[in-house]
Amino acid sequence: GDATPPAGGIEIKPPLSLMLPHAIRVHPFSGLRTLETGVRGLDVSMEALDAYEDATKAFGTFRFELYEFKSYSSNRKGALIESWEVDLMNSRENVIRWDPIARSYHFKLGLNESVPAGRRLVLAVSFESPYSFNRLFAAEYEFIAQ
Repeated sequence: GDATPPAGGIEIKPPLSLMLPHAIRVHPFSGLRTLETGVRGLDVSMEALDAYEDATKAFGTFRFELYEFKSYSSNRKGALIESWEVDLMNSRENVIRWDPIARSYHFKLGLNESVPAGRRLVLAVSFESPYSFNRLFAAEYEFIAQ
């Protein structure tokens, strides 16, 4: 509607704006495991949803933050273990990460720090784009390292 895009942003008017990401979601099979390269890392599938809650492409930057799980607290995020930023503004990088069958983006993020199997973790993900008015946040995803 009447909102203005962020500084340096590009205003997209309806109905095209309805097809841009309005929400992001972490797929439930995401987690910490040994990747194909033999390195332990985060294997994450992300879905970007438009105003109709249909999967859509997302041009912008995903930020992933992996935290230790904090018990007995309303804020489950403990100490930050590692963070990554992945820029999908480049159309080639966007296509490489896109899974057309699952209609989601797939990220394999290597870890610099050792995280033992069985440890409970929290993943926080955000997405920012020059085409969006707000930074989008996925629901925090809790899981156990494999």
